[in-house]
Amino acid sequence: MKNTNALTEGAVLAAIYVLLLVISTFVPIAGAVVSFLLPLPFFLFASRHGGKSSILFFTAALLVSLMFVQLFSIPFTLLAGLGGIALGVGVYHKRTAYETWAQGSVGFLIGTLLFYLSAQLLFDINFMEEFQASVDQSIDQAESMVSTMNSTISEEQKELARELVTQTVDLIPSIMAIISVFGAFIMLWLGYKLHNRIFQTNYSFPPFRKLAFPTALLWYYFIAVVFSLFLNPEGDGLFYLAVQNAYIFTGLLAVLQGFSLLFEWSYQKGKSKALPITVVVVTLFFFYILLNPIRILGIIDIGFNLRKRIANSSNKQ
Repeated sequence: MKNTNALTEGAVLAAIYVLLLVISTFVPIAGAVVSFLLPLPFFLFASRHGGKSSILFFTAALLVSLMFVQLFSIPFTLLAGLGGIALGVGVYHKRTAYETWAQGSVGFLIGTLLFYLSAQLLFDINFMEEFQASVDQSIDQAESMVSTMNSTISEEQKELARELVTQTVDLIPSIMAIISVFGAFIMLWLGYKLHNRIFQTNYSFPPFRKLAFPTALLWYYFIAVVFSLFLNPEGDGLFYLAVQNAYIFTGLLAVLQGFSLLFEWSYQKGKSKALPITVVVVTLFFFYILLNPIRILGIIDIGFNLRKRIANSSNKQ
């Protein structure tokens, strides 16, 4: 009976996925919106039937989508499938919302990398080179416009612009990681809403003050810091980029933990939510000054469970 239900649900959800993929591919305006819903069928199936069955569902959805959208479906199915299944498996194993979010972020990051690699392999598209070429073209156009106004752009200015572009290209993996984190959050929020409506469950995100990453994050961060100390700042190799982006990504998660700790402190001390919200807003405006203290606060909380000490001191009072 259970296998019959899995087959029935799989067939329905695979059909829904293919329909969403067709719309996102061939309907210009609606497709841009519908494309964000592609991971949901994978999420719903994985949340009900676990990882092993989801592999079969993923394979079936990929094969069926190839019939309608051909090779164009492969990158999108890799991204949507891995991200949606990673989130759904977290729900299936009854992990907390934030643990599921972290797992889904990894799934979406891997899916994004495979999207990039498969697009490059199948369609000979190198997004980084295309971005670099478009910026170079923009610089040349700007130079020609300035020359028509009887002015010139110095070689130093052009070199500075190209250097900024190079640094931006180097940070694309970190940008992809950040997008994966926020994309996983939005997808899990939508998935919870849909799951609750269809299957009469009660999934939801706990308060932001409960956000806490495992101690392993601290080790990843310090490893990235140590390696970065011995690397050439002018380097452009793959290892240099990996270390640089690992440092930025883990540092961002530590910042989130720091913000979470501020909300927990405000709650334990009976303060208004306006206080930590104000700190977050001010930090975003003056991030070059305040981001490091917030990151350090998050690192201390991860390593020494500072929020537990705050809770204990509040209970004693």
